[in-house]
Amino acid sequence: METLKERIKRHEGRRLFPYQDTTGHTSIGFGRNLTGRGISAEEDEMMLESDINSARHRIDLLPLEVREKCNQAREDILTEMVFQLGYMGVLKFKRMLGAIQAGDFERASKEMLRSKWAEQTPGRCQEMAEVMRNG
Repeated sequence: METLKERIKRHEGRRLFPYQDTTGHTSIGFGRNLTGRGISAEEDEMMLESDINSARHRIDLLPLEVREKCNQAREDILTEMVFQLGYMGVLKFKRMLGAIQAGDFERASKEMLRSKWAEQTPGRCQEMAEVMRNG
């Protein structure tokens, strides 16, 4: 198996972004044809876990004064925000982050609801703002 795997890797080459193969099929990685196939549920779960872990690591970059005010539920909200909006997107929530730093979770929740993000995904934002408010 290892010899086969190494030969396929050498012949296919790794591409971490989707590309069109020589037959016009959308592929990724070591020649994984995505056209009409997609990914399995197991692969989807694996990618989700990887993306969540990546978002969690980004949370560690937030100021300590913000992180130390958050219990696990609130930290999970910030993690989900990084997952959806990206780290730089979360940094744009200056008033929310300031409210968290001050320990004012009512105001942090309101700042979440006053955002363009709340207009784009209102149900999601409402649910997450409630968790931010109540911890």
